[in-house]
Amino acid sequence: MAIQTKIDLNKPVKSAPDPKLEVVALRPEFSEAALLLYGDYFRQCQTTLTKSILWHKQVVSIGLGVVSAYLYYILADYIEVSESVGEFFSIAIHSADLKVNILFTSAVILGFIAFVGLISVMISDEFRIISENLVKKSYVEDVFGFDLVKYSKLEGDSKVLKEKKILANGSNSQVVLFQEQPIAIITLKPIYDKSNDSHLVIKVSGLSVRRVFKPLNFEQILIEWALSRSNDLLTEYLKAKKVKKTSGCKVSLLVDCYTFDTEFAKFLESNRFNKIDSTYNYNPIGEITAPLKGLLNKTFRSGRDTYGVHIIKD
Repeated sequence: MAIQTKIDLNKPVKSAPDPKLEVVALRPEFSEAALLLYGDYFRQCQTTLTKSILWHKQVVSIGLGVVSAYLYYILADYIEVSESVGEFFSIAIHSADLKVNILFTSAVILGFIAFVGLISVMISDEFRIISENLVKKSYVEDVFGFDLVKYSKLEGDSKVLKEKKILANGSNSQVVLFQEQPIAIITLKPIYDKSNDSHLVIKVSGLSVRRVFKPLNFEQILIEWALSRSNDLLTEYLKAKKVKKTSGCKVSLLVDCYTFDTEFAKFLESNRFNKIDSTYNYNPIGEITAPLKGLLNKTFRSGRDTYGVHIIKD
């Protein structure tokens, strides 16, 4: 079994005078790190979604509207009888009823915040579940398209034909290494049941960058590789299908983007991806979101969009 490259997502990568950056294909020793990075992606989604719900314009509007209306209701009489700002504050400070109302208002505000917090946890908790389920064989194979456990047990330089075929699966994933530590990864998975002899559909089944490295825009490097690799996969696909006239054949590259990840959506659009589908189901592995959570997702218009770009052969 290949010795796994260990990474700790809670610790920064050690710096060096001459930092080393590499972009390589997935290798058996990176299998465990690859799973951790994809799990970290869904944890990042959980945090981002929680924040987006707490600061959602509907939540903020309702909260401010209710509080403003109630404050006006309890202060209207004091405003009416006061001839100046100083007199208003003088009356308000000595009013026992106003103090009670303000305490009540504070309790309502705290209750509202707690309620919204509970809702945000209920919705975003699905990403925690997805992250934890990534160790399941069905999830792993859905992301990578092959048995990662069996793959991780192989030596990268194996000469055994059967093992070499399994190792070839690593060419559909690209890993960014910093100081020999995996910090970002992308995986492509051909969707053959949606393809035909002249059209290959490929899904970016995983794309993750450690949060601390997000500002360095490694997504651009990975997406550019994905576009290039998709073109190569189309060539291999057409050859396997024995298609003689390849001109006009195309490959479609699909990428999922959550609606609350507005920066990634802008990034995809800047790379000529267009939104082609939407769902309120967060889980890309295929498990359907529970009805109550689906209703909450619709309420906050929070879901998963699919973006796509087409590459046509000359």
